[in-house]
Amino acid sequence: MGGASSTPSDGTSPQIARDLRLLLGNFDRLDPMTQRLVSLGKKCLTSTILDSQQNNFKRLEEFNAEASGAPLQVPLGGAEAGAEAAGSTATGSDNFSPVDFESYPFEDTVGDSKSLSELKTEDSHDLHLEGSSARGMEQDEDTGLFLPLTQARPIYLGQTYPRWKYMYKLQNMYALCVPTRKIIYIQPIDEFPDFMTEFRISMKSLSLDVFSLLQGFTQIFFSGLDVTVLPSVSMERMGWTNLVKTRCHKVTEQKQYRAKDFYPLLKSSLPSDGHCVLGLVWTDLYPEDDLNFTLGEVSFYHRAGIFCFGRFETKGFNKETHKDITEVDGFLVWKLIRAISHELCHLFGLRHCTYFHCSMNESTSLVEAMDQPLFLCPVCLRKLHEVCRFDVLDRYQQMLGFLLELQTQLPSVHCDKAIVWLQNCIAFLQQPASSTSN
Repeated sequence: MGGASSTPSDGTSPQIARDLRLLLGNFDRLDPMTQRLVSLGKKCLTSTILDSQQNNFKRLEEFNAEASGAPLQVPLGGAEAGAEAAGSTATGSDNFSPVDFESYPFEDTVGDSKSLSELKTEDSHDLHLEGSSARGMEQDEDTGLFLPLTQARPIYLGQTYPRWKYMYKLQNMYALCVPTRKIIYIQPIDEFPDFMTEFRISMKSLSLDVFSLLQGFTQIFFSGLDVTVLPSVSMERMGWTNLVKTRCHKVTEQKQYRAKDFYPLLKSSLPSDGHCVLGLVWTDLYPEDDLNFTLGEVSFYHRAGIFCFGRFETKGFNKETHKDITEVDGFLVWKLIRAISHELCHLFGLRHCTYFHCSMNESTSLVEAMDQPLFLCPVCLRKLHEVCRFDVLDRYQQMLGFLLELQTQLPSVHCDKAIVWLQNCIAFLQQPASSTSN
C-alpha cells in the first residue's frame, strides 16, 4: 500500500479520495453500467468539493483582508478532526446543524415535514451550480446528468452507502432465516371518487386504472422486485376508524388523518411474503399535531407507510381560489409517481439526499416536491441497486418507454423533463467505455 501522501490516479487529494470511498464504498465489483454512473457521481462530487474548498478559502481571504484583528476562527462542527482531514473549511456564516444520522436505524418515522435549513447552508439552494459543477457541464455534458448540492460539511457525515448498508442489513436480519420477502404491496384505503375508479388509460394494449398504472411504474422503478396492488379496504370494516386520529384543519377546513397511526395497522395486514406495504388514501394527511400537512410518511421499523393525493396543501392555501382534484391528468399522475417512488425508497432505508439534486431530496412544499427529479442520484442509486440488483440500462429503457407512452395521453411539463433526462442518461450509458472513463 502507498503512503498517506500518495495522490490518486484521477488527480484528487488523498483526503478527498478517502472521503469518496467512505461515501460510495468499493464499487469495483458492480456491473459496468452501474459502475459507470457511480463513477460519474464521484467525478461530479470531486469537482464540487474542490470548488467548495476554493470558495471557502477565498471568502476567508476576503474577510481577513477587511478585518483589522485576528483571522477568522473557522468552526469545524461536531466532527472537528474529520473536517480537518477532509480539507473542509467554513466561514463564520456557515450553519452546521448536523442531523442525528446515527440514530436513524432506531427511529420510527421518515417524513417530508422537516425544514431544509437543517441540512443546507443559507446559500446552498441558490449556489448549487457554482464553480466546477457548472464548469463541468460546459466541459463535459455527461456531468449535467447529476447536479451536486453545495456541501456545507464533510460528505461522510451524511447517509453514506456503507452506513446505509449496515443499517439495512441489521434491520433485515430476519432474511437469514426466513424466505426472502420481495413483494411491494400497495394498499388502497377507503373509497375514491367516481372519476378515479372509472378512469382508464391504454398502455401496451392494456386498459389500466390508476392503481394498475402506479403498479406498472413501481414495477419498473424497483425492477427486481414484484409489486402487487391489494384490494381496497374499508377503515370501518377493518376496525381502524377509532385507531386513526383525525382532525379538521383550521385553515383548509378539510378532514385529515394522522399518518403515523396507519403504520401498525398496515404492518398487521402485510402478507408474509411482503417486503413492505404502502397505503394510498384520498383524505389528506398530517404528521403531528403541531404540523400542517404531509404528502406521505413511512416507518422503516414497521415496513409500512401511507401517502395521499395532496388535495389541500395548507402552505399558501386560498379558500377562494383553491380547487379540489376533479380529474386524472398528467400533473396528478406525476404527483403520484413522485410520491410513491420517494416514500418506497424510504422503506428501503434511504434517507433524504444531501449530495445531489435527487428524487430523495427533502421538500418543504408540494411545489418543491413536484419540481424535484424523478430519478435517483448515483449515491442513492447505489443503495437501491444493492437491494433490487436491477440492470441499470434496461431499467432506464423500460422507464423511458413507460413515460413516453404516458406523455402522449396525459402530458405534463414534469414528465417531459424526465423523458429528456432519461434519453441523455441512456445515451451516456451506451457510449463506448473509453469515452466515459474518468
